[in-house]
Amino acid sequence: MRNERKKKARKQTARKARIGNVRVELTFDNRYRQSDGRYAVVIRIYHERKYLYLSTGWAMTPDEFDCMDARTEAALSSRFDRVCEKVTESVNNGTFCLQSFRAPEDGTSDGTLAGLMEEKAKLCKTVGTATNYRNGAKLLREFRADGLPLRAVGTVTIGEYDEWMAGKGYAAATRNINLTLVKASINYGTYKGYIKESQYPFKRNAHEIDKVAVPKSAKRDTNWLTADEMGRLHDYFTQTHDWGAGVFLFSYLCGGVNLADLIDLRYDEYYFDESAFRFVRKKIATRTGQTTVIPVCDRMREVMAGLGAVEVIGGSPVPRVAGRDKGTVSSVLNSRLKTVAKKVGITKNISINTSRHTFATLAVKSGMPLSLVEQAMSHAPAGVLSHYVGAWTPDEMRPYFEKLL
Repeated sequence: MRNERKKKARKQTARKARIGNVRVELTFDNRYRQSDGRYAVVIRIYHERKYLYLSTGWAMTPDEFDCMDARTEAALSSRFDRVCEKVTESVNNGTFCLQSFRAPEDGTSDGTLAGLMEEKAKLCKTVGTATNYRNGAKLLREFRADGLPLRAVGTVTIGEYDEWMAGKGYAAATRNINLTLVKASINYGTYKGYIKESQYPFKRNAHEIDKVAVPKSAKRDTNWLTADEMGRLHDYFTQTHDWGAGVFLFSYLCGGVNLADLIDLRYDEYYFDESAFRFVRKKIATRTGQTTVIPVCDRMREVMAGLGAVEVIGGSPVPRVAGRDKGTVSSVLNSRLKTVAKKVGITKNISINTSRHTFATLAVKSGMPLSLVEQAMSHAPAGVLSHYVGAWTPDEMRPYFEKLL
């Protein structure tokens, strides 16, 4: 069905014009299908085997494009005519080049890198990735209130952004993530023609010494806690009911559930009927809709009680973070975890995401079947094994989860 829609999008062109050796078309940008099934409506300029896409600010499905109302059609035609007039003028006076049309259009973004990242978020097929882009744009606006105009993008400004993050105490792994988002957005902006190739700030090879290098994140083998360290963390929580330690422990016992899913996790009828949590991970919701099931073990109940959770339908097992903004919670929680780690003698630089790596590592080391680990972590796409092994029920899963702490 998706391929049929894409083929239909490829064929649809509302208006065409040939001006000298330049072709102008009002059509779909079928390279990017948005999560809601829409494609951006663009004005495409073709010259000497090269394409340039100008955004119109509209996005439609192929069917909506076929049946657009008169007002929308008039607005799109007006924009198309303005572009044709500009092309005609430049062709007639011999100054035509695609580069002259590479300025951001009014409907594309606000002409800033932060705006471009927000535009990129709209094209993401997964909720989690889209959230990462929006959070990245938010951080970039914190760095520069103007959102970093596209004309100012370059080695110097992106280098300053990296230095600013380092000065704020962001770990190499966090800087790696944020700069990777910036890099992907700049690649997209360059491809769309909003940013000049000469502005590209990142290293493409080791010989480019005057470009920005994305810092390497910490080695994964240090990004998990041992059984002894988890025991110390649990003992500390039992004595203090520290909320940061409790959220970390709950995430670990819940199959290393991500913070985005933890924020929205609630008690429902399934919890009371099966003594288990059931949810769909935001990160893969639009790709697979795969349901994750996690049994409730005794240690998890202790943690929920220590966090002050009230077991009622609609209530949260982690009330301290329930319904809050992920970016804000993540920052405060990770800061709290660093303090807790020092108090219990853990020298590793841990974050809430460490709980996911820890669950995967300790679950496998404790003998939990790989198919069960895969199901609990709801990986997408799932490994080959999952195609042959039937789903585990909460009762079948529970004995293995009881061994986690």
